[in-house]
Amino acid sequence: MEELRERAAGRLELLREAGQDTARLYGHDADDGVGGFGAFFLLLDEPEVYRLPPDPRTTTRDLAGMWKQAAGAAAALAALALAVTGVRGDRPRLAAGATPAASHRQRRRPRGRRRA
Repeated sequence: MEELRERAAGRLELLREAGQDTARLYGHDADDGVGGFGAFFLLLDEPEVYRLPPDPRTTTRDLAGMWKQAAGAAAALAALALAVTGVRGDRPRLAAGATPAASHRQRRRPRGRRRA
């Protein structure tokens, strides 16, 4: 692998001497954001031209933070759902054997005509 790096560096130098100032070795640095690609590429232009990220990095590096944010969002949604549905301890209790519909009918005020 080291021999390939030396040959690529030599070609890069030849290209720069020939006026290709934008030529670069992409992925050759083991200290970049992904810890080395296991391969490297001689590019004649910016990485974006080849649809490559200009500063590659490993996305799993941020995985713990992503899970924390997802857990926080889930907790917020659960709290919102509880607040919207009105889950509280101060609801009126049903009589023994009563259904919610029967309880509702008992609480309804009788309808009557208003007299003028």
